[in-house]
Amino acid sequence: METQNFKNKLSEIRDTLIGLERLKTDIKFISNKETEYFSQIVEKSDFFYRIYRNSIKLFVIDICKLLNPNEDFSLIKTLNYILSNRKRIDWKRVLTASRIAELILKIEILNSEHLESFKNLRDRHYAHNDKNKFDHDYNVTLKKCWESLLVVQEIFIELNLSLLNEQYIFSILTIEPYEIVTLLKYKQINEMLITELRKGPDLGELQKVRDITLGKKLV
Repeated sequence: METQNFKNKLSEIRDTLIGLERLKTDIKFISNKETEYFSQIVEKSDFFYRIYRNSIKLFVIDICKLLNPNEDFSLIKTLNYILSNRKRIDWKRVLTASRIAELILKIEILNSEHLESFKNLRDRHYAHNDKNKFDHDYNVTLKKCWESLLVVQEIFIELNLSLLNEQYIFSILTIEPYEIVTLLKYKQINEMLITELRKGPDLGELQKVRDITLGKKLV
């Protein structure tokens, strides 16, 4: 029973971490000013700005689920559970009580550095609309978000390896957003068509491409 309970907790944590890694990927790609698509597609787009802001909002809300000791599937609660039930869990690689205590301390240090800022931002801006929300300095940066996520991922990876003997790599979820790249290609194709139209009205076979960019159905 304890082993299954632990598996269930890990499953919930894993799903939250997958969502956080994907949010991190979206935020980093959308905000990367070094890319070719940023100035042409993202920079002046209200749509992508909304995605950027909402992704940060959801990231803060979800990272609090893993850091906040009061949350059912937080790392602290999970670690305390396995510390109390360590001898009744069927380990693939035994995790010692001293190592579990080290992981608990690691989370406690992380919480002392970042959790209060995350919680204040979540509670005053995102989950609620506090009338004094602008009177506080939240001191939340993307760097702190990524650092916190990395610590939580490392702890999960160790727990997952100890219980199931399965290695989990979150970085494989990092994929360049197809939609943004496609929009850049569309913009480049459209600019090429405009250049050709300036030379003359006859586009030849390129007229079919022009019709697609104009939203016309091909016969």
